[in-house]
Amino acid sequence: MKKKIVIAILCMAATLSLSLAGCGKEETENEILIQSQPISEASSEASSEGVASGTDNIGADAAKEAEALYDAFLNGTEVAYFDRLPQNDHVGGPELDPQKGYTLEEVKKALPGVFENSNADIAICHALIDCGNDGVKELAVQFQGLGIYSPEDDSTLVYVFKAENGKLHACLDFATWARSYTGINQYGFIDSFGSSGASEHGGYYGILDADCNYHDVYSFWESYVLMEETEQANLPGYIVYETVTIDGTEYAYYVIDGDDDNDKYAKLVRDAGYNVLPEEEVHALEKKALEKLGITEEMKNAPAPF
Repeated sequence: MKKKIVIAILCMAATLSLSLAGCGKEETENEILIQSQPISEASSEASSEGVASGTDNIGADAAKEAEALYDAFLNGTEVAYFDRLPQNDHVGGPELDPQKGYTLEEVKKALPGVFENSNADIAICHALIDCGNDGVKELAVQFQGLGIYSPEDDSTLVYVFKAENGKLHACLDFATWARSYTGINQYGFIDSFGSSGASEHGGYYGILDADCNYHDVYSFWESYVLMEETEQANLPGYIVYETVTIDGTEYAYYVIDGDDDNDKYAKLVRDAGYNVLPEEEVHALEKKALEKLGITEEMKNAPAPF
Protein backbone atom coordinates (compact mmCIF):
# COMPACT_ATOMS: atom_id res chain seq x y z
CA MET A 1 0.00 0.00 0.00
CA LYS A 2 1.30 3.44 -0.84
CA LYS A 3 2.36 5.50 2.10
CA LYS A 4 2.98 9.22 2.28
CA ILE A 5 4.84 11.25 4.86
CA VAL A 6 5.94 14.84 4.96
CA ILE A 7 9.46 15.47 6.17
CA ALA A 8 10.21 19.12 6.88
CA ILE A 9 13.43 21.03 7.36
CA LEU A 10 13.79 24.47 8.87
CA CYS A 11 16.39 26.93 7.65
CA MET A 12 16.69 30.71 7.61
CA ALA A 13 16.16 32.31 4.21
CA ALA A 14 17.89 35.47 3.07
CA THR A 15 15.45 36.07 1.32
CA LEU A 16 -13.53 44.62 -3.96
CA SER A 17 -17.15 45.00 -0.87
CA LEU A 18 -17.62 45.40 -4.64
CA SER A 19 -20.06 47.98 -5.88
CA LEU A 20 -19.35 48.08 -9.61
CA ALA A 21 -17.18 46.50 -12.24
CA GLY A 22 -16.84 47.60 -15.85
CA CYS A 23 -15.21 45.61 -18.62
CA GLY A 24 -14.42 45.89 -22.29
CA LYS A 25 -14.21 48.81 -24.70
CA GLU A 26 -17.36 50.35 -23.26
CA GLU A 27 -16.87 50.57 -19.53
CA THR A 28 -20.60 50.30 -18.93
CA GLU A 29 -20.78 46.86 -20.51
CA ASN A 30 -20.81 43.64 -18.52
CA GLU A 31 -21.41 45.31 -15.20
CA ILE A 32 -21.32 42.91 -12.28
CA LEU A 33 -22.58 43.46 -8.77
CA ILE A 34 -21.04 41.37 -6.00
CA GLN A 35 -22.64 41.82 -2.60
CA SER A 36 -20.11 42.14 0.19
CA GLN A 37 -20.27 39.34 2.74
CA PRO A 38 -19.77 40.40 6.38
CA ILE A 39 -16.58 38.95 7.78
CA SER A 40 -16.59 37.21 11.12
CA GLU A 41 -16.06 38.91 14.45
CA ALA A 42 -12.66 37.29 14.53
CA SER A 43 -11.38 39.63 11.83
CA SER A 44 -12.47 42.76 13.69
CA GLU A 45 -10.83 41.41 16.85
CA ALA A 46 -7.55 40.65 15.06
CA SER A 47 -4.35 41.73 16.76
CA SER A 48 -2.81 45.12 16.11
CA GLU A 49 -0.49 43.39 13.64
CA GLY A 50 -3.44 42.39 11.49
CA VAL A 51 -4.69 44.08 8.33
CA ALA A 52 -8.42 43.61 8.85
CA SER A 53 -10.41 46.48 10.37
CA GLY A 54 -13.99 47.55 10.90
CA THR A 55 -15.93 50.35 9.23
CA ASP A 56 -17.06 52.35 12.29
CA ASN A 57 -14.36 55.02 12.20
CA ILE A 58 -14.43 55.77 8.48
CA GLY A 59 -16.26 58.90 7.36
CA ALA A 60 -18.59 59.00 4.38
CA ASP A 61 -16.76 62.03 2.99
CA ALA A 62 -13.52 60.08 2.53
CA ALA A 63 -15.38 57.30 0.71
CA LYS A 64 -17.13 59.78 -1.61
CA GLU A 65 -13.89 61.61 -2.36
CA ALA A 66 -12.14 58.37 -3.23
CA GLU A 67 -14.85 57.18 -5.59
CA ALA A 68 -14.98 60.60 -7.28
CA LEU A 69 -11.24 60.34 -7.99
CA TYR A 70 -11.68 56.84 -9.42
CA ASP A 71 -14.47 58.01 -11.72
CA ALA A 72 -12.33 60.91 -12.93
CA PHE A 73 -9.38 58.60 -13.62
CA LEU A 74 -11.56 56.19 -15.57
CA ASN A 75 -13.00 59.12 -17.55
CA GLY A 76 -9.54 60.46 -18.41
CA THR A 77 -9.74 63.67 -16.36
CA GLU A 78 -7.51 62.58 -13.47
CA VAL A 79 -3.99 61.14 -13.28
CA ALA A 80 -2.52 58.42 -11.08
CA TYR A 81 0.96 58.26 -9.59
CA PHE A 82 3.07 55.11 -9.58
CA ASP A 83 5.20 55.88 -6.53
CA ARG A 84 3.84 53.25 -4.09
CA LEU A 85 4.38 50.01 -5.97
CA PRO A 86 6.09 47.35 -3.79
CA GLN A 87 9.56 46.20 -4.76
CA ASN A 88 9.36 42.47 -5.46
CA ASP A 89 10.18 39.95 -8.16
CA HIS A 90 6.57 39.49 -9.31
CA VAL A 91 5.89 40.29 -12.97
CA GLY A 92 4.12 43.64 -13.23
CA GLY A 93 3.65 46.60 -15.52
CA PRO A 94 6.07 48.96 -17.27
CA GLU A 95 8.45 51.19 -15.34
CA LEU A 96 6.72 54.55 -15.07
CA ASP A 97 8.19 57.77 -13.69
CA PRO A 98 7.17 57.82 -9.99
CA GLN A 99 7.21 61.64 -9.98
CA LYS A 100 4.84 61.97 -12.92
CA GLY A 101 1.08 61.50 -13.08
CA TYR A 102 -0.40 59.31 -15.85
CA THR A 103 -3.90 59.15 -17.26
CA LEU A 104 -5.47 55.76 -17.88
CA GLU A 105 -4.91 56.15 -21.62
CA GLU A 106 -1.24 56.98 -21.10
CA VAL A 107 -0.78 53.83 -19.03
CA LYS A 108 -2.48 51.79 -21.74
CA LYS A 109 -0.21 53.27 -24.44
CA ALA A 110 2.88 52.30 -22.42
CA LEU A 111 1.97 48.60 -22.33
CA PRO A 112 3.02 47.49 -25.86
CA GLY A 113 6.54 48.72 -25.12
CA VAL A 114 6.79 46.02 -22.43
CA PHE A 115 4.39 43.38 -23.73
CA GLU A 116 5.36 43.03 -27.38
CA ASN A 117 2.57 40.60 -28.26
CA SER A 118 -0.17 42.93 -27.03
CA ASN A 119 -3.37 43.08 -29.04
CA ALA A 120 -3.89 46.20 -31.11
CA ASP A 121 -6.90 47.10 -28.98
CA ILE A 122 -6.23 46.37 -25.31
CA ALA A 123 -9.47 46.00 -23.37
CA ILE A 124 -9.91 47.48 -19.90
CA CYS A 125 -11.96 46.19 -16.95
CA HIS A 126 -12.39 47.95 -13.61
CA ALA A 127 -13.91 47.19 -10.23
CA LEU A 128 -14.12 48.65 -6.75
CA ILE A 129 -12.68 46.53 -3.95
CA ASP A 130 -12.46 47.07 -0.19
CA CYS A 131 -8.97 46.28 1.06
CA GLY A 132 -9.07 45.66 4.81
CA ASN A 133 -12.88 45.92 4.85
CA ASP A 134 -12.74 49.50 6.17
CA GLY A 135 -15.57 50.87 4.03
CA VAL A 136 -13.31 53.01 1.80
CA LYS A 137 -12.96 51.49 -1.64
CA GLU A 138 -9.90 50.96 -3.79
CA LEU A 139 -9.94 50.77 -7.58
CA ALA A 140 -8.72 47.68 -9.45
CA VAL A 141 -8.06 48.10 -13.18
CA GLN A 142 -7.36 45.15 -15.45
CA PHE A 143 -5.79 45.43 -18.92
CA GLN A 144 -6.61 42.47 -21.17
CA GLY A 145 -4.94 41.11 -24.31
CA LEU A 146 -1.24 41.58 -23.49
CA GLY A 147 0.07 38.33 -25.02
CA ILE A 148 2.76 37.85 -22.37
CA TYR A 149 3.37 34.15 -22.99
CA SER A 150 2.20 34.13 -26.61
CA PRO A 151 -0.21 36.12 -28.79
CA GLU A 152 -3.88 35.61 -27.94
CA ASP A 153 -3.07 33.89 -24.61
CA ASP A 154 -5.53 36.01 -22.57
CA SER A 155 -2.74 37.66 -20.58
CA THR A 156 -3.74 40.45 -18.21
CA LEU A 157 -2.19 43.17 -16.07
CA VAL A 158 -3.89 44.50 -12.92
CA TYR A 159 -3.24 47.72 -11.01
CA VAL A 160 -4.79 48.57 -7.65
CA PHE A 161 -5.18 52.29 -6.91
CA LYS A 162 -5.71 54.09 -3.60
CA ALA A 163 -7.06 57.64 -3.15
CA GLU A 164 -4.93 59.57 -0.65
CA ASN A 165 -4.96 63.30 0.11
CA GLY A 166 -6.75 64.13 -3.11
CA LYS A 167 -4.41 62.08 -5.32
CA LEU A 168 -4.51 58.60 -6.83
CA HIS A 169 -1.63 56.21 -6.18
CA ALA A 170 -0.96 52.74 -7.62
CA CYS A 171 -0.12 50.44 -4.70
CA LEU A 172 0.11 47.08 -6.48
CA ASP A 173 0.55 45.65 -9.96
CA PHE A 174 0.64 42.04 -11.15
CA ALA A 175 0.36 40.14 -14.42
CA THR A 176 -1.17 36.79 -15.34
CA TRP A 177 -0.71 34.64 -18.41
CA ALA A 178 -1.02 31.07 -19.72
CA ARG A 179 1.46 29.54 -17.25
CA SER A 180 0.97 31.92 -14.34
CA TYR A 181 -2.26 32.96 -12.62
CA THR A 182 -2.59 35.79 -10.09
CA GLY A 183 -5.89 37.08 -8.77
CA ILE A 184 -7.24 39.51 -6.18
CA ASN A 185 -10.58 39.31 -4.38
CA GLN A 186 -12.92 41.94 -2.98
CA TYR A 187 -10.99 42.26 0.31
CA GLY A 188 -7.57 42.60 -1.31
CA PHE A 189 -6.43 39.00 -0.78
CA ILE A 190 -4.04 37.89 -3.54
CA ASP A 191 -3.35 34.33 -4.62
CA SER A 192 -0.90 33.30 -7.30
CA PHE A 193 0.10 30.01 -8.88
CA GLY A 194 2.37 29.25 -11.81
CA SER A 195 4.53 26.65 -13.52
CA SER A 196 7.96 26.72 -15.10
CA GLY A 197 7.67 23.16 -16.40
CA ALA A 198 6.20 19.76 -15.68
CA SER A 199 8.29 19.33 -12.52
CA GLU A 200 8.45 22.91 -11.22
CA HIS A 201 5.52 24.94 -9.91
CA GLY A 202 4.54 27.15 -7.01
CA GLY A 203 3.00 30.43 -5.97
CA TYR A 204 2.30 32.84 -3.15
CA TYR A 205 -0.41 34.49 -1.06
CA GLY A 206 -0.47 38.19 -0.17
CA ILE A 207 -2.88 40.89 0.98
CA LEU A 208 -3.39 44.63 0.72
CA ASP A 209 -4.36 46.20 4.04
CA ALA A 210 -6.78 49.10 4.54
CA ASP A 211 -3.98 51.57 3.72
CA CYS A 212 -3.20 49.63 0.55
CA ASN A 213 0.15 48.40 1.86
CA TYR A 214 1.14 45.00 0.50
CA HIS A 215 2.01 42.13 2.86
CA ASP A 216 3.40 38.72 1.92
CA VAL A 217 1.51 35.92 3.68
CA TYR A 218 3.55 32.98 2.50
CA SER A 219 4.95 31.51 -0.71
CA PHE A 220 5.50 27.92 -1.80
CA TRP A 221 7.44 26.02 -4.46
CA GLU A 222 7.51 22.39 -5.49
CA SER A 223 9.86 20.39 -7.69
CA TYR A 224 10.41 16.69 -8.34
CA VAL A 225 13.70 15.17 -7.22
CA LEU A 226 15.55 12.85 -9.59
CA MET A 227 14.73 9.17 -9.10
CA GLU A 228 18.45 8.40 -8.82
CA GLU A 229 18.55 9.93 -5.35
CA THR A 230 16.08 7.43 -3.93
CA GLU A 231 17.51 4.55 -5.94
CA GLN A 232 20.97 5.19 -4.53
CA ALA A 233 19.49 4.77 -1.06
CA ASN A 234 17.72 1.55 -2.15
CA LEU A 235 14.31 3.14 -1.64
CA PRO A 236 11.37 2.86 -4.05
CA GLY A 237 9.08 5.70 -5.05
CA TYR A 238 9.79 9.35 -5.69
CA ILE A 239 10.41 12.51 -3.68
CA VAL A 240 8.77 15.89 -4.25
CA TYR A 241 10.77 18.74 -2.76
CA GLU A 242 8.72 21.67 -1.47
CA THR A 243 9.44 24.93 0.32
CA VAL A 244 7.14 27.29 2.18
CA THR A 245 8.48 30.74 3.07
CA ILE A 246 6.83 32.59 5.97
CA ASP A 247 8.15 35.86 7.46
CA GLY A 248 11.52 35.40 5.81
CA THR A 249 11.93 31.86 7.13
CA GLU A 250 11.97 29.00 4.65
CA TYR A 251 10.43 25.67 5.62
CA ALA A 252 11.49 22.99 3.16
CA TYR A 253 9.96 19.53 3.12
CA TYR A 254 9.71 16.36 1.11
CA VAL A 255 6.49 14.60 0.12
CA ILE A 256 7.40 10.95 -0.33
CA ASP A 257 5.43 8.16 -1.97
CA GLY A 258 6.63 4.58 -1.88
CA ASP A 259 5.97 1.05 -0.69
CA ASP A 260 8.73 0.82 1.89
CA ASP A 261 8.81 1.74 5.58
CA ASN A 262 8.39 5.48 6.21
CA ASP A 263 11.19 5.44 8.79
CA LYS A 264 13.70 4.67 6.05
CA TYR A 265 12.70 7.80 4.18
CA ALA A 266 12.91 9.81 7.40
CA LYS A 267 16.42 8.47 8.02
CA LEU A 268 17.46 9.42 4.49
CA VAL A 269 16.53 13.02 5.16
CA ARG A 270 17.91 13.09 8.71
CA ASP A 271 21.23 11.78 7.43
CA ALA A 272 21.30 14.79 5.10
CA GLY A 273 21.12 17.04 8.16
CA TYR A 274 17.45 17.99 8.15
CA ASN A 275 14.82 17.98 10.90
CA VAL A 276 11.64 15.95 10.52
CA LEU A 277 8.30 17.61 11.25
CA PRO A 278 4.77 16.20 10.94
CA GLU A 279 2.64 17.43 8.05
CA GLU A 280 0.11 19.05 10.40
CA GLU A 281 2.79 21.30 11.87
CA VAL A 282 3.60 22.71 8.45
CA HIS A 283 -0.08 23.48 7.84
CA ALA A 284 -0.34 25.01 11.31
CA LEU A 285 2.46 27.44 10.43
CA GLU A 286 0.60 28.44 7.27
CA LYS A 287 -2.57 29.01 9.30
CA LYS A 288 -0.70 31.18 11.80
CA ALA A 289 0.67 33.32 8.95
CA LEU A 290 -2.92 34.06 7.87
CA GLU A 291 -4.08 34.74 11.42
CA LYS A 292 -1.19 37.11 12.11
CA LEU A 293 -2.46 39.42 9.38
CA GLY A 294 -6.08 39.11 10.47
CA ILE A 295 -7.10 37.11 7.40
CA THR A 296 -10.23 35.06 8.02
CA GLU A 297 -11.62 32.30 5.83
CA GLU A 298 -14.31 34.74 4.66
CA MET A 299 -11.66 37.23 3.53
CA LYS A 300 -9.52 34.57 1.90
CA ASN A 301 -12.41 33.01 -0.01
CA ALA A 302 -14.33 36.19 -0.92
CA PRO A 303 -15.54 36.73 -4.51
CA ALA A 304 -13.12 38.11 -7.09
CA PRO A 305 -13.99 40.90 -9.56
CA PHE A 306 -12.11 39.51 -12.55
